[in-house]
Amino acid sequence: MTTLEELKEEVARAREEIGNLAKETDEKIQQLTDELNKTNLIVRGNVGIGTENPVGKLNIVHQPQNAGGNTLILGEDKTNNAHLRLGYHTEYSWIQSHGGKPLSINPIANNVGIGTTNPLAKLDIRGDLILEADDDPIIYTAAEGPEKNRYLHIVNAPWPWRSPSGLKAGGILVSENFPYAFPGKNDLIVEGNVGIGTAAPTAKLEVTGDLRLETGVAVNEFSRDDNLADNSNLAIPTEQAVKTYVDNNLDRKAALNGATNQDFTAQNLTVGGNLNVTGSLEVASPRIFLKGFDGANFNWIMVGGTQEGVHNVLGFHSETKSFVTASGWTKNFLINHPLDPKHKYLIHSTLEGPEVAVFYRGEAELNKGKAKIFLPDYFEALTKKEGRTVLVTPKFEVDEPISMLAASEVKEGKFFVKAIDDQNLSQPFYWEVKAIRADVEPLKVETMKID
Repeated sequence: MTTLEELKEEVARAREEIGNLAKETDEKIQQLTDELNKTNLIVRGNVGIGTENPVGKLNIVHQPQNAGGNTLILGEDKTNNAHLRLGYHTEYSWIQSHGGKPLSINPIANNVGIGTTNPLAKLDIRGDLILEADDDPIIYTAAEGPEKNRYLHIVNAPWPWRSPSGLKAGGILVSENFPYAFPGKNDLIVEGNVGIGTAAPTAKLEVTGDLRLETGVAVNEFSRDDNLADNSNLAIPTEQAVKTYVDNNLDRKAALNGATNQDFTAQNLTVGGNLNVTGSLEVASPRIFLKGFDGANFNWIMVGGTQEGVHNVLGFHSETKSFVTASGWTKNFLINHPLDPKHKYLIHSTLEGPEVAVFYRGEAELNKGKAKIFLPDYFEALTKKEGRTVLVTPKFEVDEPISMLAASEVKEGKFFVKAIDDQNLSQPFYWEVKAIRADVEPLKVETMKID
């Protein structure tokens, strides 16, 4: 029977043999590895990774992944280290560069074809091209600055069949400043000049050749002939030519009296002298422009005649940006009399003074002998701080006691009212504030006349 000591010795011998075998195995594996590193691995058949039945020289089968997958990685997978990944998804196959580096196709030479086995240019696409971006897609004609002054050519085919091709677009902008306009469909917007029949236009639109509008006659020049002697259907007279012709011939024409056989429709009429209208003058425009000023910087509307100082009614002063009534005229309003509108008018006039002022009024009452009045929130911005006044008037009913009142200055858009005595600590009152506008120049009350 084996004793415990003999059993321990057998275990020790077994451990020593196992250790020697493991050491011998490691040495053989290392020797085999060294030999493989010195030689090439040659496989006569197919190689399968993830499959027992490879159908190609190298057949990798992995789970479907997006472009961040690891089906096949070429290069060391490290941050900022260029490496390439290839794989497939359930809906598509993909190739993707990684490591924050770009993907370059044929960087040394040769063309790239999509939809063709015989590409004729650096990129040859046989089919439609879709450009999609979060904003407007861009086609660059250079990889870097400064400006190359290059043009994008659109041609039918490469040499020897090269010839210009057409361009169809819903809307086109011609400008070096892209935010200049945003053309709608069927719009063509040009920031610079447009030349038709000329390679160097010097005006917004320059046409070399005939110009035809709709189905009318074709014209080919703008004429300066102020006699209109050629009587031509090919020329358009300039504004100066028409004005000169009219000035030279108007005294030989009949007066414009609104007869049914007269037609004097025009977009613009310029009169250098006086224009006398014996009938009514109707203006459909929303603006009437009064551009002339006299020596005192006034533009006057005259009524009843043309004599200065007599027929002046309403004047506009350019220097003070104000309008005034002439001597002898007042600023009134006229309405139907509210009690007898059929037979009477009611006329009120404006209250005038030597300042450009505003007023605010209201009604309030004291609370324990005091009251705080708030003016509109724009009051401080609209008015000057100096020259503000407050008027308060006690209000009473029948025989109730009346307190005299006092008001503070107006500051920060408010003022205070309090009772002078204890007669009525709930005294109702009316209030009124006057102030001078701060957004205009002070009124020049006395000015000198100009001869």
